[in-house]
Amino acid sequence: MTPSSQPHQTTALRQRGEIVALVIILLAAAALNLFQLAQNGFGNTYYAAAVKSMLTSWHNLFFAAYDPVGFVSVDKPPLGFWVQVASAAIFGFDGAWLMLPQAVAGVASVGLLYILVRKIGSSVAALIAAALLAISPVNVVVNRSNIFESLVVLTLLAATWCVLRATALGPCGTIRRSLAWLLAGGVLVGLGFNIKGLEAWLILPALAVTYVCAAPLAARLRLRNLVLMGGVTLIVSVAWLVAVDRVPADQRPYVDSTLTNSEFDLMLNYNGLQRLVGEPGYNGKAPVIKHNKGDPGPVRLFQPPLGGQVSWFLPLAIIGMLATGWGINRAELRAAWLQKHLSPSQARSQAAVLVWGGWLITAGGFFSVALRFNEYYLAVLAPAVCALAGYGIAGLWEDRARSNWRGWLFVLAFGLTGVEQLILLAGYPDWGAWQTPLLVGVCVVGVALLVNSKLLLRMLDATNRSRGLLQAVSAAAWLMLLIVPLRWTVDSLTPQHSGEFPISGPAPLTRGNTIVPEPDPVLIAYLNQRVGQARFLIATTSVEDASAIYLKTGRAAMAMGGFSGYDPILTPDTLAARVASGELRFFLIPAANLTTDQAQALYPDDFAAADPLFTTHITNDLTGWISANCAPVAPVEWQTTPSLGTQQLFNCAMQH
Repeated sequence: MTPSSQPHQTTALRQRGEIVALVIILLAAAALNLFQLAQNGFGNTYYAAAVKSMLTSWHNLFFAAYDPVGFVSVDKPPLGFWVQVASAAIFGFDGAWLMLPQAVAGVASVGLLYILVRKIGSSVAALIAAALLAISPVNVVVNRSNIFESLVVLTLLAATWCVLRATALGPCGTIRRSLAWLLAGGVLVGLGFNIKGLEAWLILPALAVTYVCAAPLAARLRLRNLVLMGGVTLIVSVAWLVAVDRVPADQRPYVDSTLTNSEFDLMLNYNGLQRLVGEPGYNGKAPVIKHNKGDPGPVRLFQPPLGGQVSWFLPLAIIGMLATGWGINRAELRAAWLQKHLSPSQARSQAAVLVWGGWLITAGGFFSVALRFNEYYLAVLAPAVCALAGYGIAGLWEDRARSNWRGWLFVLAFGLTGVEQLILLAGYPDWGAWQTPLLVGVCVVGVALLVNSKLLLRMLDATNRSRGLLQAVSAAAWLMLLIVPLRWTVDSLTPQHSGEFPISGPAPLTRGNTIVPEPDPVLIAYLNQRVGQARFLIATTSVEDASAIYLKTGRAAMAMGGFSGYDPILTPDTLAARVASGELRFFLIPAANLTTDQAQALYPDDFAAADPLFTTHITNDLTGWISANCAPVAPVEWQTTPSLGTQQLFNCAMQH
């Protein structure tokens, strides 16, 4: 072997090793996403019912109808549902097939994040970022559900890839094709909007700043192209909204979660401003904040209610972002803006900070102050955290032998990351009973090892074989910080972590998740025997009840007030007309609508111990009309175990 061939052989070995490592990471991601996927049932039954309804007609498919009759739409844009409809049409309508697109998208996102980080960073940084995303708790639970965050993340990563190509940093990127790639990125962000609404726009500031600062074009061309991208993004985003709103209201489903029956209202209010400031209360109540997400503020994401989903390596990501940013020479950046010139190394550092740092700041800033969102929304933040953590470990590793303050950032990042993990564990003392002392030991021993290895590295000659051992010790210290978040993720592979609001970590059912049970078989038998040719099997104020009944029977179940129960779709008069026409006969509404005499007569054994108000969050004019004009059904006829619960069945063919 000639000396000149040795570098080529070394490079080939490294490339093969990199490929093997990536394949292992992708296989691990696939295993986590697909493990016993069928055990999760239908996941979010509201979304599953909508997919089943969309399979019944092209009309329902286009308008994203929640029920097969097309009474009301679902409260999200349609593209994610269309992906699941395609899966169900090919493989059959089953919970696992509805979740398969998200599981596949999750694996694809891991691979795409590797490509993106590798494009502007080292192979080590790319592999670390991909591995962290593969085991990210919030991403794993959404990848195993029929929630659409996985599809949004994949779409936004693809948009980021296009914008980086537009800056001519990647292979095949040229000035001539810069605008085409930029517009492709805008189209993808628009498609993301049609999956999950304004959530997809959270990365637009990062993409815009990256292109303006990094594209090798004159300033006026960069700004012109950016305006064109904004126009394309807007057009693709709102095209479906415009199409729906132009259809007469009586020829389409009512738009869920709105007061004006408008898709723009849904997107700008319920799925827009209200996500930030909270939804308005009903009957003069204060804005509603659902579930415990911690107090809004700069440290919110570092605290247990939200931090366990995505923040296990957030301190490392922030330090990595700052360390990478400090490496950028301001004079060169100014020269790049004025003279359209930037060295490759500066361009890579700049792109890393602008893309991932901007993503982290905008998405993280939103979740730090927003009042109404579900924990699983944090999946859109995970790619930025994982990418910056990858850059952080790789960059700080190279700096650890320096004699200045940058050399100590490696130890500081390890210590702060360990402290953050201890803070998250403190929120779950029962679950972390044996992990807390283990993590304390890992932090103490790890810091000691890193300090000593840093000092020894400065004293040892570059050819000394002991350097390899010290490097292995440093790597092992960091690997130990994976123990607790990895167990957190593995413990989340249960049916209790799917459901209406999938959430990772211990005790999900007490932290906001809901598993909707199958409807009582006695109720289903009672309805089937008596409903006749009514258009709806039943109407209810609970979308969970309506979804479960429809999924079980295939018969339309009306959610009278949409998802929230308060949509003004019906009035007492229009409800009475539907009953008179034979469309509706049975209603499942809150037991609070029973009079005291009715409750005492129907449930004599339970009434004495019951709250006389039968507290509920939905009693309105519609339920008042039902209780005044229909008869409550005796519990023995529609309940397996007759008892006074939160719901009561009324039969409008039986008058008082």
